[in-house]
Amino acid sequence: METLSLARNEMSGPIPPSFGNSSKIKFLDISNQIDSGDASPTLLGRIDQFIPGMQGLVEVRMDHNGFFGPLPDATKLVNLRVFSATDNNLCGVPKFAAGASVDLKGNPHVGRAC
Repeated sequence: METLSLARNEMSGPIPPSFGNSSKIKFLDISNQIDSGDASPTLLGRIDQFIPGMQGLVEVRMDHNGFFGPLPDATKLVNLRVFSATDNNLCGVPKFAAGASVDLKGNPHVGRAC
Protein backbone atom coordinates (compact mmCIF):
# COMPACT_ATOMS: atom_id res chain seq x y z
CA MET A 1 0.00 0.00 0.00
CA GLU A 2 1.44 3.36 -1.03
CA THR A 3 -1.44 5.67 -0.11
CA LEU A 4 -3.32 5.68 3.17
CA SER A 5 -5.96 8.38 3.53
CA LEU A 6 -8.08 8.16 6.66
CA ALA A 7 -8.79 11.85 7.23
CA ARG A 8 -11.96 12.84 9.10
CA ASN A 9 -12.92 9.36 10.26
CA GLU A 10 -13.27 9.91 14.03
CA MET A 11 -10.58 7.31 14.71
CA SER A 12 -9.27 7.16 18.26
CA GLY A 13 -6.34 5.90 20.25
CA PRO A 14 -2.58 5.80 19.90
CA ILE A 15 -0.66 4.83 16.80
CA PRO A 16 1.78 2.06 17.76
CA PRO A 17 5.51 2.61 17.16
CA SER A 18 5.54 -0.47 14.90
CA PHE A 19 3.23 1.30 12.42
CA GLY A 20 6.23 2.74 10.59
CA ASN A 21 8.33 -0.44 10.50
CA SER A 22 9.07 -1.45 6.90
CA SER A 23 6.20 0.70 5.71
CA LYS A 24 5.77 1.22 1.96
CA ILE A 25 3.41 4.16 2.50
CA LYS A 26 4.30 7.24 0.48
CA PHE A 27 1.21 9.38 1.11
CA LEU A 28 -0.28 9.37 4.61
CA ASP A 29 -3.27 11.50 5.62
CA ILE A 30 -4.59 10.90 9.12
CA SER A 31 -5.65 14.49 9.74
CA ASN A 32 -8.75 15.81 11.47
CA GLN A 33 -9.68 12.84 13.62
CA ILE A 34 -12.11 14.95 15.63
CA ASP A 35 -14.90 13.26 17.52
CA SER A 36 -18.04 15.05 16.35
CA GLY A 37 -19.67 14.47 19.74
CA ASP A 38 -17.24 16.56 21.79
CA ALA A 39 -14.87 18.08 19.16
CA SER A 40 -11.80 16.65 20.89
CA PRO A 41 -8.80 15.20 19.02
CA THR A 42 -8.85 11.45 19.07
CA LEU A 43 -5.63 10.13 17.46
CA LEU A 44 -2.68 10.49 19.79
CA GLY A 45 0.79 9.28 20.56
CA ARG A 46 4.36 10.18 19.76
CA ILE A 47 5.08 10.65 16.08
CA ASP A 48 8.83 10.43 16.69
CA GLN A 49 8.29 6.71 17.31
CA PHE A 50 6.79 5.79 13.94
CA ILE A 51 7.53 8.50 11.33
CA PRO A 52 11.33 7.86 11.09
CA GLY A 53 10.67 4.24 10.08
CA MET A 54 8.56 5.31 7.11
CA GLN A 55 11.48 5.72 4.72
CA GLY A 56 9.37 6.11 1.57
CA LEU A 57 7.20 8.98 2.78
CA VAL A 58 6.63 11.76 0.27
CA GLU A 59 3.71 13.50 1.97
CA VAL A 60 2.28 13.25 5.48
CA ARG A 61 -0.67 15.14 6.94
CA MET A 62 -1.58 14.66 10.58
CA ASP A 63 -3.18 17.98 11.44
CA HIS A 64 -5.75 18.52 14.20
CA ASN A 65 -5.09 15.46 16.36
CA GLY A 66 -3.73 14.80 19.83
CA PHE A 67 -0.13 13.94 18.94
CA PHE A 68 2.38 14.99 21.58
CA GLY A 69 6.06 14.78 22.40
CA PRO A 70 9.12 15.46 20.29
CA LEU A 71 9.16 16.03 16.58
CA PRO A 72 10.73 13.18 14.65
CA ASP A 73 14.22 13.39 13.25
CA ALA A 74 13.19 13.23 9.60
CA THR A 75 16.56 14.13 8.09
CA LYS A 76 16.86 10.64 6.56
CA LEU A 77 13.46 10.85 4.88
CA VAL A 78 14.97 12.17 1.66
CA ASN A 79 11.77 11.73 -0.39
CA LEU A 80 9.65 13.77 2.03
CA ARG A 81 8.24 16.87 0.35
CA VAL A 82 5.27 17.78 2.59
CA PHE A 83 4.99 17.40 6.35
CA SER A 84 1.97 18.97 7.99
CA ALA A 85 1.21 18.45 11.68
CA THR A 86 -0.63 21.62 12.65
CA ASP A 87 -2.65 21.91 15.85
CA ASN A 88 -1.21 19.10 17.92
CA ASN A 89 0.97 19.30 21.05
CA LEU A 90 4.41 18.67 19.59
CA CYS A 91 7.71 20.05 20.87
CA GLY A 92 11.35 20.22 19.90
CA VAL A 93 13.38 21.63 17.07
CA PRO A 94 12.31 20.61 13.54
CA LYS A 95 14.80 18.32 11.75
CA PHE A 96 13.83 17.66 8.15
CA ALA A 97 15.69 16.93 4.93
CA ALA A 98 16.31 19.87 2.63
CA GLY A 99 13.41 20.65 0.32
CA ALA A 100 10.62 19.54 2.65
CA SER A 101 7.71 21.92 3.14
CA VAL A 102 6.94 21.79 6.87
CA ASP A 103 3.86 23.26 8.58
CA LEU A 104 3.79 23.07 12.39
CA LYS A 105 1.46 25.97 13.26
CA GLY A 106 -0.59 25.51 16.40
CA ASN A 107 2.07 23.55 18.29
CA PRO A 108 3.02 26.01 21.05
CA HIS A 109 6.17 24.14 22.12
CA VAL A 110 7.83 23.71 18.70
CA GLY A 111 11.23 25.36 18.74
CA ARG A 112 11.80 24.55 22.41
CA ALA A 113 13.33 21.50 24.00
CA CYS A 114 10.82 18.91 25.16
